[in-house]
Amino acid sequence: MNGNPTAEQKRFHNDLREMYYQMLGGRGELHHIFGSKERFKLLKEAFIDKPGEWFVVLLTPEDHRDIKLFSFDGERSLFLKQKRDYESFFDKPFPVPDRAMAYYQAMDYKQHRFRLWEDVKVP
Repeated sequence: MNGNPTAEQKRFHNDLREMYYQMLGGRGELHHIFGSKERFKLLKEAFIDKPGEWFVVLLTPEDHRDIKLFSFDGERSLFLKQKRDYESFFDKPFPVPDRAMAYYQAMDYKQHRFRLWEDVKVP
């Protein structure tokens, strides 16, 4: 891992690896959608530690190598599919904090950053 995830984030990453191995066989590669050290001002203000470590998807080595070919919407689709698969596979809620999920789902493009929580629809 490139960053320094919290213990909870490490468990999440390991769960994703286990799910990938059980469902697809082989080892997937962890891709940080925004980079492991990305700081989102509002998420930090909401006490979400190391938010870049939550926004990850497990990919085949080929897809990871060609990730630049994926659009933002394509990465978001992979992330949301992974959320559904995770909840189904483990029969437990996706561990990404609700505010982080709301922030990500409200983004229109990868460089989109919000200044106020009023701009983000929070559950």
